[in-house]
Formats: sequence, structure tokens, C-alpha cells
Amino acid sequence: MRGKESRDLHLLDPHARENIRPFVFQTLLATEVVVLSILFLNFFLTEVMVAAIGSTAFVIFTLPRSHASSFRRVVFSHAICGAMGGLAAQVFLLGLPPLLETAVRGGLAVGISIFLMTVTDTEHPPAAGTALGFAMEGFNISAYIYVVAMALILMGFKKLLKPYLRNLI
Repeated sequence: MRGKESRDLHLLDPHARENIRPFVFQTLLATEVVVLSILFLNFFLTEVMVAAIGSTAFVIFTLPRSHASSFRRVVFSHAICGAMGGLAAQVFLLGLPPLLETAVRGGLAVGISIFLMTVTDTEHPPAAGTALGFAMEGFNISAYIYVVAMALILMGFKKLLKPYLRNLI
């Protein structure tokens, strides 16, 4: 037991100690993509949706070879979750206080999105933030198009940079 505890108490990832360059390179790429997304998409997206795109950038640039960063999962999950969030935003629960109604809409959006992502094999956890953003703020077709477009742009960067990207985790 003591040996396992001492291995878990390290400050730096052992792989980062061996070769820090990929960690720096991929972190800088993710930083640039997120900066650009905030600059260009800020007028259409809520903070929750920007956070979802930032989380997607994290997955793509730290785990580029994982299932969670595949084209199918990244693009279709954001499309599904945006649609479910938009549908949930239309739910009006008469008689509930506004905060509780918003919370229920958000919970429905995330819950239905989880179900649909898992049964369609498009699991990408950051996309749940897209569902939550649309459920809380309401559906906006421009924001929906931009979220899906940003997922496509991220995947384009991943494809272009694939020879230089490796799983960091």
C-alpha cells in the first residue's frame, strides 16, 4: 500500500518529466483555439457553451487518439446536445418558481443528452455543457450553427496536426 501512495503523490506527470515539449505544444494549440473561439463566437454563445467548447478543446488536445475525441463523438454529440438543450428550453412547468423551472430544464437537457449520446455511441462529456447552455438560455439557431461549426473547426485542427499530437494523459 505504501508504494502505491508514494506513486500517487508526484507533482509532475512522469511522462512530462521525460519530454515536456508535447505538453507545451499541445497546450499552446488548445489555448489559441479557445482564444479564437471566444473572440469570434462570444456574440452568439453563453458562457456555458464557451466552456463546453473549451472542454472539447481539452479533450482533443490532451487525448487526440481517444474515442472521446473522434469526429463522430465530438461533432454529433454537440449537435445532439444543442438540439436537446433547445427542446428542453421550450418546457414550461406552470406553477414552479423560475429558478426551479430553469433547474429542471437544465437537468432534463443533460439527462436526455446523456441517454442519446450513449445509445448512439457519440459520447463526448463536454457536449453536456452545450445542452445545459441552450436549456438555460434558450435556443438560438446562430449559436447552434456556431457550436457545431466550432466542433468541426476543432476536428479540422486535429486532422491537420494529427502527426504532431499524442495522448498526454
